[in-house]
Amino acid sequence: MPTPVERLFAFLGRRAGDAALQDGFNVRLTPQTLQQVFDYAILFNTVGRGASRLGGAPGPAERITFSPRPRQIDFNRAHGAYRRDEIVDVPAHLQWSAHPVFAFLGLVDGALEYRFGTQGEAAYRLCPVTRHPEQIAQIERMFLLWYEHLGLPDSLEPIPPKPALEIDRSDKMELIRHYLREGDQGFLFDVLGDHHDDVVMWVDWRESDDDIVHMCERLIRTGDLSADFVPNEASADLFIVHCGVRTRVPYKGADADRDTTLVTLNAVLAPGYEIRMCRESGHSDTVAFLPLSAAQWRDLDISLPREVEEKFMRLSAGTAIFS
Repeated sequence: MPTPVERLFAFLGRRAGDAALQDGFNVRLTPQTLQQVFDYAILFNTVGRGASRLGGAPGPAERITFSPRPRQIDFNRAHGAYRRDEIVDVPAHLQWSAHPVFAFLGLVDGALEYRFGTQGEAAYRLCPVTRHPEQIAQIERMFLLWYEHLGLPDSLEPIPPKPALEIDRSDKMELIRHYLREGDQGFLFDVLGDHHDDVVMWVDWRESDDDIVHMCERLIRTGDLSADFVPNEASADLFIVHCGVRTRVPYKGADADRDTTLVTLNAVLAPGYEIRMCRESGHSDTVAFLPLSAAQWRDLDISLPREVEEKFMRLSAGTAIFS
């Protein structure tokens, strides 16, 4: 009897067909057409898209994740067993997945790179390079389905510019209300993005956990919120100090993780403050969080309840954003 992975692999093969049978599309996968998809993601400030039954049946092609710019992973900043003297270059790439199968298409030195894994290799650097014709055909078909679904290359044509928006950053709550009433993902990334540090805090999946607490304090300015690591036998414990109370962050293993830090920080700040996640930032390595006083959240919940629910998610003990 075939394993679940073998059944999924066979399903993907039926969806994609042979590498020589990629007809029916008006374009071919080339480094240039892949770059056009990256340009689309940058132009529209999008990190992921979904399309039900794209290609005619449920499957991994329904969801695409964009990483349109090359980046580096500095393991010198990691914690515990993950810390090592290594910097890894990650190219611009696309991702499709139906766990435990992950497929990636990257652009490396101007050439296409195909990666395909069946053991849950959810990161580009962990997923093996493939030269298997069937796997390459599957990746190419998913790319072409999305290329046409996104309306490329026509969707890259210049659009009439919007009237310039006068941004007054002196009133943080008015910026948040504007985002709730009229803003979109573009407003979140352009006006409240990680190049600003005066409204929301942007947390990278590799963020040092004590820095998360320090970022939060810079925004809410309690005057008595801090954090520090204390070495233990296995790694280090993170302690959050607020109102004279010192709280140990209860990590499940030897290493720190962003989710536990954020949930614990949120609990430490209660009932005076609350942190919520910006939903429209939630499909990336870097996620936005908004810390406000309880009174400020109460005002937003009363005046714009539907908009707040659509754009922000509360944190709870079971919240899993980065893990």
